[in-house]
Formats: sequence, C-alpha cells, structure tokens
Amino acid sequence: RQVMMEDGNYRLRAMEPADAARLHEWENRAEEWWLGATMGPWSLAAMEAFGRGEQDVWAAGQTRLILTHSSSPVGAFDLYDVNPRNRTAGVGVLIDAAHRGQGHGLAGLTLLHDYAFDFLGLEGLKAEVPAANPASVGLFERAGYNLAGTLPAWIRGGDAGRSDLHIMFLRQP
Repeated sequence: RQVMMEDGNYRLRAMEPADAARLHEWENRAEEWWLGATMGPWSLAAMEAFGRGEQDVWAAGQTRLILTHSSSPVGAFDLYDVNPRNRTAGVGVLIDAAHRGQGHGLAGLTLLHDYAFDFLGLEGLKAEVPAANPASVGLFERAGYNLAGTLPAWIRGGDAGRSDLHIMFLRQP
C-alpha cells in the first residue's frame, strides 16, 4: 500500500477496494445523514468505484481518503468542490462511531491539510458544520478554522430539529 501522508501511527491514504464494505456501512448510517449532504443510501457499487481509484481530484472535483490508526481504518476524509482556479475546496470528515473522541479527527485533518496545501497547492479550505454538532465545531476550531458566517436554521433533520450551519474556513498557513 502506498502511503500518502503519515505521522506516527496515523496514515491518510487513497481508498482501496478493501475499504468499500466499511465505507458502505459508515455512509449508510441514516441517523447521521442530516450532518452532511446525504439524502439516501449509497450503493456498494459506488463505494467500490471510489475504491478502484476511478476519481481524479481535478476532473471529479473531489477525492476521498481513508485515515488509519495503527493500520486499522478509523475514518474517511473528503475534499469536495475542489476549485483549481481559486485553489479552494470543501472538507468533510467521517470518523467511525466506535473511534470518536480519541483524537483521530484532528490527526486526520492535520494530514489532510498537508495533502491539500503542500501537494495539491490549495490555498483555502472550508467546512460546513452544523451548530447542533458541537464535537464537530470544536474539531474544526482546534484545527485552526475560523467562523466566516452562520446560516440560521439552514439544516433540517436529526434530533436537533432545525440547526444553524456554520461556515468555517482555514487559509494556508
């Protein structure tokens, strides 16, 4: 396996076919769909396509990377809305429920920043974070993101009813 970025026991790497079943399980947790843009289930075939590496970040405008800790997959990190003209992208984070609250999100974001800024040459990253998800807001704050604005009652769903949406950003250091 070729490693993209690593730091200690953490590695951020491209998806591989063996990751498809795990990602299929993570992405199809309906109780968490309100946290992102998912409106329905993903097929295993879609996850397998990601795993075959059929997505070019510049052509597709997105990429999905897998975070491992001590060789065990603990989460997925996305760059989406990758804009080569403006050198910007959106960031998505998914940490397996069994591995949350253990520092994996911050470790993965740090590696993702290295990839986005140093390898892809991006200059800015944004995150759309539901205000009703304080763990995620805190993660992005710890990673250095600043609040750019809030869209009131923008998100519908979950136990929170309607939630404000924070737009957070990070500029290349």
